[in-house]
Amino acid sequence: MVLLCLIGVVAWVWLVFCLAFLTRLRLVGKIVVAVVAGIAVGISFTGFAAAMGLIPIDPTANRWWWMFANSLLVVLFYLCLALGLVAVVALVVRVLAGPLPTKNAIDNISTVQSQDAPTQAGPTPNADMMEGEGWVEEDTGDSPPRTAIPRRTRVVRVLCVLSIVVAMCVTAYGYVAALRPQITHYTVANSQLPSSFEGFTIALVTDIHLGATVDGQFVSRLVDQINAERPDLIVIAGDLVDGTPDQLGPEIAVLSRLSAPYGVIVTTGNHEFYWGAKEWMAAFADLGLTTLDNEGIQIVADGDSIDILGIEDSSGTGNMAPDVTLASSRMAETFDTPPSGTGRYRILIAHRPSEAARQDGAAARLGVDLQLSGHTHGGQVWPLQLFTELAQGTVGGEAELSGITVVTSRGVASWGPPVRVGSTPEVPIITLTQG
Repeated sequence: MVLLCLIGVVAWVWLVFCLAFLTRLRLVGKIVVAVVAGIAVGISFTGFAAAMGLIPIDPTANRWWWMFANSLLVVLFYLCLALGLVAVVALVVRVLAGPLPTKNAIDNISTVQSQDAPTQAGPTPNADMMEGEGWVEEDTGDSPPRTAIPRRTRVVRVLCVLSIVVAMCVTAYGYVAALRPQITHYTVANSQLPSSFEGFTIALVTDIHLGATVDGQFVSRLVDQINAERPDLIVIAGDLVDGTPDQLGPEIAVLSRLSAPYGVIVTTGNHEFYWGAKEWMAAFADLGLTTLDNEGIQIVADGDSIDILGIEDSSGTGNMAPDVTLASSRMAETFDTPPSGTGRYRILIAHRPSEAARQDGAAARLGVDLQLSGHTHGGQVWPLQLFTELAQGTVGGEAELSGITVVTSRGVASWGPPVRVGSTPEVPIITLTQG
């Protein structure tokens, strides 16, 4: 919370500097900008804190307000970026053109020239000087004398207004995009896949984030969209909720309508741990979903089988810390398979794609062929994709990490701001093939 407040103060200072001082507003204008910017920053960061669970609220109440507050956060984000560009342009122009002459300097030059040539005809030197230096006269509505402002300052003011318009338009576009998850298709080839599973399809669902900015109606539409694809197996790889089972239980119950011949498997994400992972996994099991807590199961088709391992998110600690070795050992005890996974086709469900490289490369040693993940949101809001890839090794799609093929979903919804820019939400449908 302290970090959020610090970031908010920095954002407020930057907005006030660019909108009030860079545009050379008068004192009253500076005060108005400071107050409005303070209110906007306060609303947006309060909404973000609520979405993070730092403020004790019922996420099902007043969703319209939290959606507005978090959308405003994106407007401010892009406004700060745009104003940064304006500030750079203003600095470059100032360096190339030199500092603006002061009004006193212009008047002094005009006075000297008038004394030397009192009978000079035409425009006064004062007017010539102002026009030559890029000054224009502005009628403020007050009684004369009128105030002259530099033309370059007027340009900066126009650019600042355009920055506000662009930030609002980009956010509006991102809000609409976040409501429309797309079905995307991936084909993963591996010669070790048993022939009975040729063409086997898996729907990968991640990052629903039911809570302050995602409601049950969205989840209901999502369920219908997934069922229409008729996948063989549905995998939900964490971050389903942002709230407690008491708050969101009735809305998340719609997941019980998910239907696939080989069932629906759920593992934890980091957000389940923020709201009580044990309670949520029990709630998912009550809905008829198969929960994997550092465990594994086998799926059998026509005498052939493949292994499905599911581990906890790395937010878990103690006996709920992610442990792919434990999951493999538990499955070996239950299904009488080699703990090493030798000769088996194995799928690992891990919320974060970076798990492929963690635990000293245990996943690769245990014979994992395919990992299914989410968490990244595809960066959610451009240009955050750059930082996401540094942290997770991939933003989304199919990638090779530590010798394992990893398919990472960009997620079906959004967290915090209900906005997606440059990262269309998706439900990947993964088709397995021998090659």
